[in-house]
Amino acid sequence: MADEYIDYMECAEYADHLYTEGQKLVGASPLVDVSGLLSYVKAAADAVSAELSKQTLTTSAARGGRADVEAQAEAGRKQVARFFKYLGTLADDVPHDKQAFFPGGKQGDVKKLKPADVQKKLAKVLAGFDADANANLPEAAEWKARLVKAETELGAAIEQKTSTVGTKIIHTAELVAARQAFLKAYTNVAKPLVRGLLAKLGREDEFSVYFKDTTVVERKPRKKGADETVAPS
Repeated sequence: MADEYIDYMECAEYADHLYTEGQKLVGASPLVDVSGLLSYVKAAADAVSAELSKQTLTTSAARGGRADVEAQAEAGRKQVARFFKYLGTLADDVPHDKQAFFPGGKQGDVKKLKPADVQKKLAKVLAGFDADANANLPEAAEWKARLVKAETELGAAIEQKTSTVGTKIIHTAELVAARQAFLKAYTNVAKPLVRGLLAKLGREDEFSVYFKDTTVVERKPRKKGADETVAPS
């Protein structure tokens, strides 16, 4: 599921990801000047960052917070996947209730979960240890400790990012215009060109590798006034 709303802070995040991964396509075909395209998108994202830097909310702090949160989220995803795999190794005669940990007995695609949703997933999995059927689960203490550690560290990273970066953004005309320019460069120019290039190379299935927004589950943006300030016109 794609990120249907790319916010101000995500402009730099997605542009940086494209710039890094896009190096693999430089020189792949004369059909597209990939190097020029990457620079074009990055410049558009840098313009958004420049406008943000004029406010108390800075992209340097945001990037640092995002990096730490994503690292902890990835650690949480891995713990969920490992625990699910572990449950699958248990013999049928070992008393346990897999559905108490994973409703429907399915892990779900944790790779697509955003950090806050990974934290919720960890909390739901941990709740499964309270089920009577899991009272004698083998290695329960060890697994619970790992999952608690992952959930706690991810929660702390999210909280730290929020307190460090803040949540209020003033929607100046310049900032809004910069974001719109980025969306045009990223969505209307880069995506079609890269999609076409990959089709030419017979590598269409690699599209999501370059565009990070196509691999995340995004919640709808909050209404104005909830955590953002709009500059008077």
